[in-house]
Amino acid sequence: MKNPLLTSDQVKEMKDNFPELRRKIREHLMGAPAFNLRRPYSALEDTPVERQKFYEGLWQEQNGFQLLFSYADITLDDEANDTLAEFVRSKIKEIVKDPEKAENLLPTYLIGGKRPVVATNYYETYNQENVSLINLKKTPIVECTTKGLRTTEGEYEFDVIVFASGFDAMTGPLMKANIRGRNGMLLKDKWEDGENIKTFLGVCNVGFPNMFSITGPHFPLTTNAITVNEVIVEWIFDCIKYVEEQGIEETEATAEAEETWTNHVNEVGEQSIYAKVDSWYTGANIEGKPRAFLGYTGDYLTFQELFNNARDYKGLILTPKQNTAAEK
Repeated sequence: MKNPLLTSDQVKEMKDNFPELRRKIREHLMGAPAFNLRRPYSALEDTPVERQKFYEGLWQEQNGFQLLFSYADITLDDEANDTLAEFVRSKIKEIVKDPEKAENLLPTYLIGGKRPVVATNYYETYNQENVSLINLKKTPIVECTTKGLRTTEGEYEFDVIVFASGFDAMTGPLMKANIRGRNGMLLKDKWEDGENIKTFLGVCNVGFPNMFSITGPHFPLTTNAITVNEVIVEWIFDCIKYVEEQGIEETEATAEAEETWTNHVNEVGEQSIYAKVDSWYTGANIEGKPRAFLGYTGDYLTFQELFNNARDYKGLILTPKQNTAAEK
């Protein structure tokens, strides 16, 4: 990633041109103008020598995700993606001097299917004498001990252990929050414990009136999350304002709107590589969690358009307030 420090002139230029930057963000396919499709055709159309030179140039750039925007079919075609995966594997072998460490770091999956490691000097870290690498797929953790951790291979002593596992993305927090909708239905039961996830816009759910969720299931995983959240929050804010002005007491997704949106999410997802890889995108990191692609893989412009089209609120059941005897 390299992450260079910005100069004072660069910061000033961004601040001086902030409205223009915001406009470019809202009009960009991914909501991130730093990333642009470089070659609008298949990776398989270039020769191996041409591809190697092109990938190397992108690798040297300062925005690591750019490799996923190298060719038009990198995230759509397995064979095209494998040309990039092979390049990345060759770079890791080149950087990491210990062959065993390098081998354990090589991605064996479609690049982008898991969240890419885009850090500064990440692979170089493994060349330090004080850094070890234990492959837990080969030698799993057996137990915690008074000194540290024991794997099937031996015990390792630690001063500090950071438990960075069990990231139950998208559905976990919502299903564990004991949220109940109409007639006491639990949200996790409505979603059949993750076996049958349905939403409208990834925001509303049938049977759960006046509830709006953000960054849950059907949230875009392949675009700029900050700008996506802006679109969602603006829609929710405008919806609440509208129902208050119209004297609406309850707003709830229709079954038809929920079905249409969910079918669209699934259809788009099946066309990409993301649904094919075991990752937190698909819930594969949580033991026993039903396998499903939890996010939305459509582009940012399409996502904005869908939300703008939903401003007629025809995808919602709007129930007016009932006048009480006192009000009459």
